[in-house]
Amino acid sequence: MTQKYLTLHQLERAFQDLLAGKRITEAALNAGFDSPSHFAFTVKRMMGLPARSTVKDSEFLKVY
Repeated sequence: MTQKYLTLHQLERAFQDLLAGKRITEAALNAGFDSPSHFAFTVKRMMGLPARSTVKDSEFLKVY
């Protein structure tokens, strides 16, 4: 598997936890990110938005 594919699955897991009400730190570590800052950097790089804004302002994440 490629690294991008694995990263997408980590993001998916983290966003599931965030939408379930968990804090960013807990969601990031549960999904396998090295730290909350690594998660935030990855979200910003791949989605163009800060992690907090992505969850707060993105209704499309709740469809999943």
